[in-house]
Amino acid sequence: MSRKKIKNPLIKRIPKEIIGDWKKYLVVFLFLVLTIGFVSGMYVANDSMLTSADEGVSKYKQEDGHFELKDKADSELVTAIESGEVKTAIDEKDSDSSKIPVTLYENFYRNETEDYDADGKKDGTIRVYTKTEDINLACLIEGSFPQNENEIAVDRMHADNVGMKVGDTIKVSAKEYKVSGLIAYVNYSTLHEKKTDMMFDAIKFDVAMVTKEGFDRLNKSIHYTYAWKYKDEPADDIEQKEKSDDFLEAMVSQVMATGNEVEDYTPRYSNPAINFATDDMGSDKAMGVSHS
Repeated sequence: MSRKKIKNPLIKRIPKEIIGDWKKYLVVFLFLVLTIGFVSGMYVANDSMLTSADEGVSKYKQEDGHFELKDKADSELVTAIESGEVKTAIDEKDSDSSKIPVTLYENFYRNETEDYDADGKKDGTIRVYTKTEDINLACLIEGSFPQNENEIAVDRMHADNVGMKVGDTIKVSAKEYKVSGLIAYVNYSTLHEKKTDMMFDAIKFDVAMVTKEGFDRLNKSIHYTYAWKYKDEPADDIEQKEKSDDFLEAMVSQVMATGNEVEDYTPRYSNPAINFATDDMGSDKAMGVSHS
């Protein structure tokens, strides 16, 4: 005896429910569409920015790290540090095992006072570098790089936040400079003044580029900072940490032997000005990923 198939009562109920409360379901539908579109757009933007950041490491010659000395290093000390040899090694075996050859680049700067509205009052600190083609290059966003001693290119993010534009005249430690361009340094994806800063400050801190003559116009003390690039690039973060520790030992031994002093040491992996933005984008992406 065949059984009569019973129809699911929801077949009629669901269409009536949707038609009866179509406004409510339309709002839910639009909310889901907008949410999915927003999240998808965020992932696309994150991936694009992470790819650009990775490409910028080589294109703009990003450092593997930097250190600061109390006094300027002479050519002999530079050569000794570049060799990566531990000065105080007990024997040749110990010296070879920790030898990390690098190439050093002068990356000197001055921390000056910035008066971006030229009202005679300090508005913040501006870190001034000389124009270079060797290490930690800047991407030109608008305008042009400085061409003479009276021109300066400032960070684009800082300029946007304080209302600074190309063509404006600002005061750097009471010296007038014309803003020739807006730039973004590869080693300052975020404006962290110190490696110990938990957050960046794009209002009270600025980084800028001037010509050598423009640098010589200023009179605050020079920070003798040297950026380095490994001769053999680390394969991953673990090797980068190991190389950094070995290079630190070798560099300090050479510096101390000359009576100079190390005032700061910042490998790339611990530099928030380089890593904060990409780490934040990476964590945003991870928030939307579930692991089984």
